[in-house]
This record gives sequence, structure tokens and C-alpha cells, in this order.
Amino acid sequence: MRILQLVFVLLFLSGCALKPAIISNVNVIKKGTDSAGAFCSDFSLTNTQVFKLLKSSREVEINEFHNNYEYLPCFVKGNLNMEAKRCEFTIRAGGTVELTCNDGTGYLYVCDSCDHLLIGNE
Repeated sequence: MRILQLVFVLLFLSGCALKPAIISNVNVIKKGTDSAGAFCSDFSLTNTQVFKLLKSSREVEINEFHNNYEYLPCFVKGNLNMEAKRCEFTIRAGGTVELTCNDGTGYLYVCDSCDHLLIGNE
């Protein structure tokens, strides 16, 4: 019984990350900022950088998203395919991702190991 519980937990946890095989057609449409100033002038991501960031991200609940991660004014926006869904993303300079899909579902992701993608060009 204990082994069955462990298998269930592992299967559940394995579904929490964005898998690279289900993401395609990443397209950065624009970059911007919520506030005027030079703070965000250098922030941008390529389609490849967005794909790598998403591949390294994990899904989080809203409380963790807002309590543990910075909401920086710099962002890139775009769209992508995730499985059979068409989704729009907003990625902020702090490594947070808001994903909204055409079926009405929304996702929050964070990347704790993406500083190399978020600072300067790779």
C-alpha cells in the first residue's frame, strides 16, 4: 500500500512542470514596462529564451506566486501552443510567467534557475 501511495505522489508531482514536448510555436510579440523609466530598457527575451525559461519553470499556486516572487515592471508578451491549446504569456523580469489559454484556463509558473536567461542575452 505504501508503494502505491509513493507512486501516486510521484505521478502527481511529475505533472507540475511544463514539459518541453508540449510547448511549440513560441512567439514573442512585444516587450514593455508598467512604469516609465530606464529600469526596463534592456529587458527582452527571444523566442528561444522563452522556450528555455518555460522548460525550466514549475507551476505554483497564487499564494506562492504573489508572496515569494517579485512582480517587476519589465515584461515580454507573446503566444504559444501548449498541447492543443493556444495560449498567451506574460513573462516578467523576475522569472514569473502568467499563461492564459483559449479554453479559459490560466497558469502561474516561476523559474528559480533562469537568471542567465533574464539578464542580458544568452
